[in-house]
Amino acid sequence: MKERKFLPASILVGSALILIGLIKLSNAIQNRPFAGTPSFPSSIEVSAKQPGEYMNEWEAISYLRMDSDHFFSLLRSGALDGTYFPLETVKQIPDSSETITGTIYIFSKHKLDEWMIEKIDSRN
Repeated sequence: MKERKFLPASILVGSALILIGLIKLSNAIQNRPFAGTPSFPSSIEVSAKQPGEYMNEWEAISYLRMDSDHFFSLLRSGALDGTYFPLETVKQIPDSSETITGTIYIFSKHKLDEWMIEKIDSRN
């Protein structure tokens, strides 16, 4: 007989624990990030760096939206002559008496625009 009284009490306690767990879970879901109605920004800013009047090789590649292999192929072939100025550089190697020499190409945005317009016009 005692076992029957214990059974309803254990069901009541178990149900109460489940109810408390569900309430805590509900509160956790409501307080999570992005809960409820989503909010969207009133405007979107694009922070892409705009090229200046003069660019290095990588900025010119990005500006022309060109594959780097194709760009350097055009550079080596002389097709981009007149759009850039080669600048010889010397760099000292840290903790050494050796230096590295190389060439940096400074491209003109205006000259690249003219070159591209000429290429487009020559196809028509």
